[in-house]
Amino acid sequence: MDLFDIVGPIMVGPSSSHTAGAVRMGYVAGKLLGEPIQKAEILLYGSSCNRRRTWNKKSYCGSLLGMQTDDYQIADSYEIAAQRGMEVAFGEARLEEAHPNTAVICLNGISGKQTEVQISSIGGSRISIDKIDGINTGFSGECPTLIVHNIDQPGCIVAVTSMLAKKNVNIATM
Repeated sequence: MDLFDIVGPIMVGPSSSHTAGAVRMGYVAGKLLGEPIQKAEILLYGSSCNRRRTWNKKSYCGSLLGMQTDDYQIADSYEIAAQRGMEVAFGEARLEEAHPNTAVICLNGISGKQTEVQISSIGGSRISIDKIDGINTGFSGECPTLIVHNIDQPGCIVAVTSMLAKKNVNIATM
């Protein structure tokens, strides 16, 4: 553990859980969609749901635009999203047994692609990706992670590992 595990990252905004955590959560959800976002619905749970968390909501919005934790444009993220034609709405998530700083982020891309990510801010700007499209996951996003949506049929793992081998990618754990 080092100083940044305790204090958190360089960031704008009031706290690592409700600013840096929110930025990382939205940023990862956007990367999982894999294309520019047209519409986002962010459902907040627990302490994230407090209506006074305006900065928290701006952090989510900014992250979906590709902003990082130290980007001062986060303060203007609603206006920037509107200028870019991205709709952003907030609501309340109804979850059972979730971390108190959890959000369900539902994204629609410009091609119509959709994804739903349940993700938690666990402190010090660290996050936990809990579910993707209803499938339990449980990873941090700190290391490169391959996510494969596939039909469960013989040969899928061989096909994926063959593609990785051709690109000279080593798999640490599977």
